[in-house]
Amino acid sequence: MANKIIFLILIAILSYSQEITAGLQRTDATISIGANIPKSQIQYYLSGSAEMYISDKASLIGEAFLHVGNLNDTTADIRNMQLNHFISVGGNYHFVKRKNDLSVGFLPSLVLFDGSLFPATSINFSYYYYLHKYFHFFVRNKLMYFYTTENNIIYVLSVGLGFNINKNNFLRN
Repeated sequence: MANKIIFLILIAILSYSQEITAGLQRTDATISIGANIPKSQIQYYLSGSAEMYISDKASLIGEAFLHVGNLNDTTADIRNMQLNHFISVGGNYHFVKRKNDLSVGFLPSLVLFDGSLFPATSINFSYYYYLHKYFHFFVRNKLMYFYTTENNIIYVLSVGLGFNINKNNFLRN
């Protein structure tokens, strides 16, 4: 009997999802894993993003990544990557179907690398699944290119649970 009640409550919660329309605002924070592809280095980042949908298909997004550690444990790798933080601001285009939201975006970025700032270019490929009125599951892939004294291509994978609110619906309630 208790299993049936829990199942019915879960169905009720999951059946009410967020409308993916203009006015939707979402945010998340997670630990992301990244790889500097030419150097075969694996890094960990504390990351966060905020996004605002300006139409049903377009949004503005800002992201920040703070380097917190390396999987490669050699002194040279740590010295070379100890200052590898970046921020990105740009836009996403969304392909929405019910609770599913697939997006692609272009985000100009700034990279703090070894004490100096460098411009960068990044592309995001993201998937969001809106679980409830206030929560979503996300998988975000970021590919970023910047040049210091050599080419750097960084791939970052972020996965987690985020918070969202539709300001238009919120103001009506």
